[in-house]
Amino acid sequence: MSSPEPGAPQRSNRLTGTVHGTAVQVNAIHGGLHLHAATTHSTPAPGPDVQLDPPCPPHQLRGRDALLTEITNALDHGTPQPHIIVGPGGIGKSTLAAALAQWATNQGWSVFWVRPGDVATALVQAAIELGAPAAEAAQLHDTPRRAARWVWRHLHRAPVPWLLVFDNADRPAELDPDHPPGQQVGWLRGSTRGCVLVTSRVDDPQLWAPAVPHRLGPLDPEAATAILTDHVPGTEPAGARALAQRLHGLPLALRLAGSAMATHRVLFPDCTHLLEHLSDTATRLDRIHTPAVGGTEDPRQALSSTWAVSMELLQPVPQAEPLLRLLSVFGADGAEVPLRRLSATLLHNGPVDNGSAPLDELTVAGALNALAVHGLVTLEPESNPASVRVHPLIAETVRSALGTQSVEIADEAERVLHAHRDRDPLVETRAFNAVYRLRSATQGSTHPATLRSRLQYLRSLLVSQDPATADAGLSALVSDVTTALGDAHPLSLAVRHHWADALLSRGRLHDAGRQYRHVLAARERTLGPTHEDTCDTRHQLALVALHNGDLDTAEARLHAVVRTDGRHSEPGSFARQNLALVALFRGHTDVAWHKLRAVLAARENRLGDEHPDTVLVRFQLATVARRRGDLETAADGFARAAAAWQHLLGPEHPDTRAARRYCEELHARLRTPPEP
Repeated sequence: MSSPEPGAPQRSNRLTGTVHGTAVQVNAIHGGLHLHAATTHSTPAPGPDVQLDPPCPPHQLRGRDALLTEITNALDHGTPQPHIIVGPGGIGKSTLAAALAQWATNQGWSVFWVRPGDVATALVQAAIELGAPAAEAAQLHDTPRRAARWVWRHLHRAPVPWLLVFDNADRPAELDPDHPPGQQVGWLRGSTRGCVLVTSRVDDPQLWAPAVPHRLGPLDPEAATAILTDHVPGTEPAGARALAQRLHGLPLALRLAGSAMATHRVLFPDCTHLLEHLSDTATRLDRIHTPAVGGTEDPRQALSSTWAVSMELLQPVPQAEPLLRLLSVFGADGAEVPLRRLSATLLHNGPVDNGSAPLDELTVAGALNALAVHGLVTLEPESNPASVRVHPLIAETVRSALGTQSVEIADEAERVLHAHRDRDPLVETRAFNAVYRLRSATQGSTHPATLRSRLQYLRSLLVSQDPATADAGLSALVSDVTTALGDAHPLSLAVRHHWADALLSRGRLHDAGRQYRHVLAARERTLGPTHEDTCDTRHQLALVALHNGDLDTAEARLHAVVRTDGRHSEPGSFARQNLALVALFRGHTDVAWHKLRAVLAARENRLGDEHPDTVLVRFQLATVARRRGDLETAADGFARAAAAWQHLLGPEHPDTRAARRYCEELHARLRTPPEP
């Protein structure tokens, strides 16, 4: 390169930046030409190694035929809106999506399976595979909104039809951090050229609208049994239906159970053997399946971790996790928990009231809604009463993972249950049983708290009218608690008292009276004659006399309870109620009517219209009305009692059937005969 001539104008001729191809640099118009080789290749770098292939369905799709047909028909006729398959973990969303991907492949479509983690990279690569220029894609780095527009511009004009599956889209912000994905301004959009399918635990219609939702529930018994037998060729293995029922139709649990049988044929030659192995907890399936889970398989496929993933998604709602723990006990075995049992007042100062925000009704409702959106609970706002339900297998898995929190949750469940004891007998029976099992596993079977929980469970069986089971359980508990605590311990006396209640319910009046007298003597000695527990036992002795037809003795004992009832306690209330029955048995229907009306007014004021104790008085009033000849009043009373007991005790309970039968008989008598 020559030097510039003296006095010539100075010109800048520097070459900066990246050179593509060959550059010509001229020093001056008279010469000094230099060639510079390119510093990079003109062809774009290879794209990322992203996996877009759909998984193979793990087994034949069972129990989803109608839904599969519905979605394939929609896809076949063109659907501009995305389709969203929602449901809790393990319900089979990805399996259904894999079957749909297989259908699309058979139709000759291009199928792209987008997994969580790097949605942007996956969609850019999908657009490239459909013909978009890779060089343009290389310029979209760090510009996600431009990249999304670029991707969808090419998807809309793709040369072949395609199916795009967003699997496990459990964090919607990954599809669009600034807008609900349903607005279709981010990575999730609809197209007439192809079809979009999303699987997600997040069941929030406002989030996905106007996409088309499809909600998955547990499989029916036939489909659930078929999944088990898919893993064991030949005839249906013994106990398959019972095992499918034990696993509550959850596809993930059924698949794990089938795999366990296929892998451990010596231990589990049929479903009955595996069912026995799972008698304590279905999470034993995780231990059996550990080699597969510990390898390359998605850890979310373990039963226990399936819902742990959902709990991670609920971290922005700190009340949700402790509320689910409480519900796993309160709503054991799929029982519907009335929302009135989860008020902020009842939950105050418990684990749900964790100080992260003031606990009020709005906070509790928000936590319940968050659990429902992620498929962990089901809200039943139209049921009577409005309630919430936890899938039994979710509840069981949550309970098994409580660890050191077991005692705290058991204490909280008992505290909430006792706040309105006997209000919902069926719910309380299951809940007290779950508390008892939880304490037995963590505190031991002879711990006083465990023995007390066992008593509460057996007593709740009496309230829900299962005296035979309660009798057998209380008889055994009398021996256990006496051995552990001694015959004079208050808990021992309480167990013996409730055992006598069971004997009385079964008509064993002599045995019941003997147990009540034993308890009464001990309570008068240790608690005094006016203590509420002492009055309770005295009242039950009056009932023994009443059942024996000894009205004079019964009346005297009931009056004695009323005289000591200075605080209008529960024994006093029941004594007044049964004094009305004494009057009825003596033929004094007007006296019985007025006494029961007074008791009903007090119960409605203290317990509410639908409490079982209130319903019982209403039933007895209907009985008195029938005896007085007031058939319309009697029919109305029996109808109200039947409706209430149907919700509280079930439609086939003896009390429900009796009230319904009396109502039908009275309506038949009241019916006007047809004109001749």
